[in-house]
Amino acid sequence: MYENGRIVWGFIRHFRGTVGKDGTTGKDRPMVILASDADRVWGVICSHTAALQNPRPTPHVVLPFNPDGMCHTKLEKPTLALCFWYDYLWKSEIRKYGGCIPTATLRDILVHANRIDRSL
Repeated sequence: MYENGRIVWGFIRHFRGTVGKDGTTGKDRPMVILASDADRVWGVICSHTAALQNPRPTPHVVLPFNPDGMCHTKLEKPTLALCFWYDYLWKSEIRKYGGCIPTATLRDILVHANRIDRSL
């Protein structure tokens, strides 16, 4: 349920703690789990909005999606994993469980996030 590569949704604080134009401090966003313990999950934050930007923020990894949600990630919109944006969620704060990303995509995220040896 909390394996690496699983997508979960929860209330994520805005990047670097900023306050949005609408006065909010965050919003529901997807996260790709990279690690977990008994109480929390850590991962890279994902964004639908960033997928529409040109140029796209770097480093990022494009996640598989299908407009009907009929793919292994269960994502319905173009989505990027933002490999520079890490956060955590308490497991009790997870609002929705998605699918899992492919192993090769998870590896790309880890490489961009400098979590594994790039020579592997």
